[in-house]
Amino acid sequence: MILSRRHLLGSCLAGGVALAGCTSSSPESESGGEDQPDSGTEGPQVGETTLRSSFPVEIYEGDSDTRLVQIHWHGKLSNSHWHQQPMDVPEGRWTSYDVRVYDQTGDPIPLGEGAQFSLAISPTEETQDDLIEIEIAGRTLNANGQKTGLGEYRLELVDGDQVLWAAPLLQIEVP
Repeated sequence: MILSRRHLLGSCLAGGVALAGCTSSSPESESGGEDQPDSGTEGPQVGETTLRSSFPVEIYEGDSDTRLVQIHWHGKLSNSHWHQQPMDVPEGRWTSYDVRVYDQTGDPIPLGEGAQFSLAISPTEETQDDLIEIEIAGRTLNANGQKTGLGEYRLELVDGDQVLWAAPLLQIEVP
């Protein structure tokens, strides 16, 4: 099949517009401000708590406002994904990360002991178990890269042993 220049240009333009909705960033997001939620999208429901409708979870460098990765929520888990992944974890040293889970008003939800939810993170079956050593305290995720490689991890909100919500899979790399 031979495509005319007009059809080819139209197809490229349509694909670019579709992709731009998820890959573009607003000036506010680059300067550390709030990202705009997707209109008409409801945030994930965790028990009786509704999370922010767009970017309900963000991971920052510990004790800073440098955002490393964030979930872009598209109305359901199968359509949602992390932006800016893979997240790098250095090899051979512990590094702290601040995991912020936001409610629908944009306020961070307390996590950990004495809170309604706690964080859990685990490698998928395809990821080598000894890629990264992880410890969680409240909303702080401490990670130590054990050896170089790339893996996928399940980040979950839990209540004891009960998983209340699972985030899209997060790629983590030890460079």
